[in-house]
Amino acid sequence: MQAEVDAFLRGIRVERGLAVSTAEAYGRDLGQFGAYLVSVGAPGDVAGMTADHVRGFLASRFATDSPATRSRKLATLRSFFRFLLERGAVEKNPASPVPMPKLPRKLPRFLDTHEAVTLAEQATLAEPVDETKAAAQAKPTCQAKPNGEALEVRNRAIVELLYSAGIRVGELAALDCDDVALSEKQVRVWGKGGRERVVPIGVPCVDAVQAWCALRPGVLARGKASPATARLFLGRYGTPLTARQVQNIVRTAGVAFLGRPDVHPHMLRHSCATHLLDAGGDLRGIQEFLGHQSLSTTQRYTHVTADRLREVYAKAHPLANKESNG
Repeated sequence: MQAEVDAFLRGIRVERGLAVSTAEAYGRDLGQFGAYLVSVGAPGDVAGMTADHVRGFLASRFATDSPATRSRKLATLRSFFRFLLERGAVEKNPASPVPMPKLPRKLPRFLDTHEAVTLAEQATLAEPVDETKAAAQAKPTCQAKPNGEALEVRNRAIVELLYSAGIRVGELAALDCDDVALSEKQVRVWGKGGRERVVPIGVPCVDAVQAWCALRPGVLARGKASPATARLFLGRYGTPLTARQVQNIVRTAGVAFLGRPDVHPHMLRHSCATHLLDAGGDLRGIQEFLGHQSLSTTQRYTHVTADRLREVYAKAHPLANKESNG
């Protein structure tokens, strides 16, 4: 089955423009499926796969995987066999009859407006140092180490941008300097599937990013990365920040300034969307702003307060304020 898996992974990267991390996740799912088939002595030919093989695989993952993870694995198998069906390698998709695991309804967690503003204004901690990794790397000279002020300014710019633009952590880590047009108060973002969108940012965000851009050349010059590095956000040694490092920065700031260890970059995205809706933002416009393909994804954020619903009703419904005639 490995040849078919390799062809599928190449195909989705080219045809659907999926991110490397997404393709790797598909590869892991299919690798686990292949290992399961070997463990139960199933035929190695994809043409011999049945719905029972798919059900058995998902059942084998019940103790270790959450419903959401098993749902993703089933989606991977459906895509894989659909790919083979289109190319005539199989006569039917054995994953199609298998129902998706039922997922518990979970509302996105978000910060209230005061917490979001507090975090954005005070997020000035440098990113945590991985001492094990640092010890394994060649230490730069004292003169090569950027000062803490630049890292503090960078961290505030990161939090401001995550909240102001509502972008994903991977989108932020992939930003180049040319993607930010401060004079126009907007950022060009490359989202899932390589889809491009342009999102506006507020004045505090513009100021924070501008302050970091002024210090960025010094960090790059003192570090060990190539001077041609175009990434907007850099680490202490001048190398591009990874999504995991950004997560650490946000989590550290959340603990330090809000006393909340659960703060993460996607929570800032949730907060941005929720606050836009609470302020009367248009759902379709917010969909475009966040880069959601489906409006149903954006509708998760419609958990506005009862007070907000009453306010909308009072302003919009023709009978809201009509006096009773007895």
